[in-house]
Amino acid sequence: MRVILGLGNPGPRYRDTRHNLGYRVVDRLGKRWNLRLRRKELTRVAFHHWRGQRVILAKPALFMNESGLAADFISRSYRCSPGEFLILMDDTVLPLGALRVRKGGRDGGHRGLRSVLEMLNTERVPRLRLGASPVAPPGDLSRFVLERFESEEMAAVEKMVSAATDCVEMILERGLDVTMNEFNRKPVGT
Repeated sequence: MRVILGLGNPGPRYRDTRHNLGYRVVDRLGKRWNLRLRRKELTRVAFHHWRGQRVILAKPALFMNESGLAADFISRSYRCSPGEFLILMDDTVLPLGALRVRKGGRDGGHRGLRSVLEMLNTERVPRLRLGASPVAPPGDLSRFVLERFESEEMAAVEKMVSAATDCVEMILERGLDVTMNEFNRKPVGT
């Protein structure tokens, strides 16, 4: 089984913000796979079969800093180990358009990821980081990540979300190592 968990904040106010890149990829996968996410307690989920593999596509129905509660709910409800998760998240360290696949590691200051790692009680949780910064981000990241993308950034955002969707499918089909070699070395897609 694989759990694709896109991080973000619920509601229309946050829809086009930098912090909702994980949600955007989940929405794109849902559209590509013709799925509709439905509310299930702390999450919005849909189930899919990808080449013989059961996939749970999910978004926390909670604010970013509480994402771990949704991860814990999924883990307990569907008996998923932390290694079966793939967390989709924004990253202000990466330039807009860049993608990085990681098998695990620290949270890097990302409070949503921190919440997930704390609730799953391990740093060994695979993730796909999506670049959210056009330049070095300002000092107050909490305000920056809740800003909407500028109109001139939207083409790069759409290209990155599309590439991230392809990346998730490659992870499902060929595994983390092959996908890391393919996507982590690609140039920034701006």
